[in-house]
Amino acid sequence: MGKEYKYNKQCKFCGKELTSETTSKNFINDQNYMCFNCASGRMSSGGYRIHNLERTYDPNKNKTHNEIHRKAQLHTNQIEIHEEKISKSVGLKEKIYPTPKGRSIIIRHMEIECPKCHTILTTTNAYPERVRSGRYICNQCMREDREEANTDPLYNDKKEIKSILHKLYARRRLKQFTWEYVKTRFVKMQESTVPQIDKEEYDKTINLFGEEYASKRFKPKTNNALQMSFGDLSSREGCKRLLSLFEYELYKSRHAGKRKKEKFETRQYLKMFDPEYNRQKDNNIGGNPDDYGIHDKYFEEAYTKTTYKPKLWDPYTQEVS
Repeated sequence: MGKEYKYNKQCKFCGKELTSETTSKNFINDQNYMCFNCASGRMSSGGYRIHNLERTYDPNKNKTHNEIHRKAQLHTNQIEIHEEKISKSVGLKEKIYPTPKGRSIIIRHMEIECPKCHTILTTTNAYPERVRSGRYICNQCMREDREEANTDPLYNDKKEIKSILHKLYARRRLKQFTWEYVKTRFVKMQESTVPQIDKEEYDKTINLFGEEYASKRFKPKTNNALQMSFGDLSSREGCKRLLSLFEYELYKSRHAGKRKKEKFETRQYLKMFDPEYNRQKDNNIGGNPDDYGIHDKYFEEAYTKTTYKPKLWDPYTQEVS
């Protein structure tokens, strides 16, 4: 028999001091502080021997499995919510038909909608000849457009802006490229409300930080800075500014890929035919950030006007340190 070793722990069931004679070292390593008598009693009690063995020797057996199950359940719940949203969005849109005057006849085999009021075009609300020529608009909306053209002097300018917005909206699905957003944003000049300043807090800020900081701190914030710079749609000048802005946006969206292609072709040409271009090294592109920066000696020569003289090591001359 070897020397009895004390673990300075007590059995969590009977309170007996745990030593190398009364318990196993594996129990202590697994932080299962129990003696042999309590372990054997728990193993044979109730007839669930395997379950009691697992609970005694490996209490954290199902901990990892439970965590995986919890995360899988969260993922399943998210998938179910997503599928429910998709099933709701797929629902058929309710079609609006005009009130028929007598017998309603669909002009084409496909039910074409008016782009403004979204009513189905029939012989009740549209002329067949006009629809066959590609003008998908009902008589009511066409009448409203005609009245607007007669009353609004800026109808042609707004129509041109609207056509550019439709082209931009087809390319980029953003809210500022829709006519509804532009109409609500630029038709009427927004009045900026000046907030009331607390006099006591303003005087306190002047005493602490000075008048210059207080004027910047309590400067009223304007929400219509963009609208003030472009003007409103009620003036021809505002229409021209907005038109030039959206024309530039359309130009950028059309030529974005072209500019990238030109830059790429230029770089490829320089790599093939310009040796000076290949000598240059950009430390920001590629490489290891821990490496030292490498300078081009020919590039330095051109600016310092000095000739590059490589240092030759001579074994007979002693280097001065």
